Amino acid sequence: MILNVYKPTGISTYDVIRGIKRGIRPLQVKIGHAGTLDPFAEGVVLVLVGDSTKRSSELMALRKTYRGTIELGAATASADPDTQCQETSPLPAGLSIEDAQGYADTFIGRIMQTPPVYSALRIGGRRSYELARKGTPIVPEPREVDVYSLMIVAYEPPLMEFVADVGKGTYLRSLAVDLARAMGTVGHLRRLRRERIGPYASDAAVTIEQAAALIKAGASKL
Repeated sequence: MILNVYKPTGISTYDVIRGIKRGIRPLQVKIGHAGTLDPFAEGVVLVLVGDSTKRSSELMALRKTYRGTIELGAATASADPDTQCQETSPLPAGLSIEDAQGYADTFIGRIMQTPPVYSALRIGGRRSYELARKGTPIVPEPREVDVYSLMIVAYEPPLMEFVADVGKGTYLRSLAVDLARAMGTVGHLRRLRRERIGPYASDAAVTIEQAAALIKAGASKL
């Protein structure tokens, strides 16, 4: 069973799994997911039940669509709203939405991207975010990612809204930071919504409670 679950803001992907497990007690069944979503973000999380957990890698490789908002002129350590502003910079003078799209177009294709220091990547056996929170200097290795499209859909300074279609392993926080730098300023990802993973769209997603009910209803087939 593959469940398209809508994760609200303020909780982790693991909180989604924990919530479903609480909702199906005392039923014991293997539950996993196909890719995390940052706590500040919302949207589609694919929850895998029973034998579907074996399809995690396959599902994580699907294209993903995001809608997000970048706050230009202010940078945070985590590149999102979960840490305080650590740097400010003037906004790009006279920047139009057409100018912004021109900068965005330079990020389309297979690009090199450096993951955020606040990420779940392992560095020397430790999670990168654990090291970052302790103040340990971290320099994640750049890697190739695919950006299939990046459209600037609104700009009301200092907020810039975009829609991106990306491949596996692309960090939208890094994309926001790099786009702001290309425009001559700093920035961070203020809001993020995952609207689609492959054929699984956010407008068809179920809540955590509904997911638990579906698992209970289909328990005999697991």
